[in-house]
Amino acid sequence: VAGRTSRPPVGFESDLFGLVDGDFAAQLDGRRLRPLTVVIAAFDEEDAIGSVLERIPGRIGNEDLDVIVVDDGSSDATSVVARTHGVLVCRMPCNGGHGVALRLGYRLAREHGARYIATLDADGQYDPVQLPTVLAPVVDGRADFVTSRPNTTTPTPRTLSVV
Repeated sequence: VAGRTSRPPVGFESDLFGLVDGDFAAQLDGRRLRPLTVVIAAFDEEDAIGSVLERIPGRIGNEDLDVIVVDDGSSDATSVVARTHGVLVCRMPCNGGHGVALRLGYRLAREHGARYIATLDADGQYDPVQLPTVLAPVVDGRADFVTSRPNTTTPTPRTLSVV
């Protein structure tokens, strides 16, 4: 298994946010993010990201949503494919790992106005069509956090845990 063998240095995430926030804010062109925002961390997913983005609903309930793709230092055209689908893209200058990319996406979303944040995988592991089902308990005030996990009897459907 290939991957990083050490943690990023202390302060890496704060430095990274400072490095990418200006470019990200420029994409917003002065507006705030919509209350519903989807964050997708992606690393070398040029072949899969387009179909994931095409399946994300444009509205959930009465709300439009924004999508942020955090390109985790890909060496392929992940960012280009995401931009051609009209979403916001944060391109990290190096690979920081999936967790760093998600935390960066959450911070960008939160600091630019998102109230509700959903996470999808760039490879299509989670079905974007299920976003309304996943977000409903949070938006309706019945939960603070919702997560899903693979169903134990069938690998593709997801079950929800509402907290």
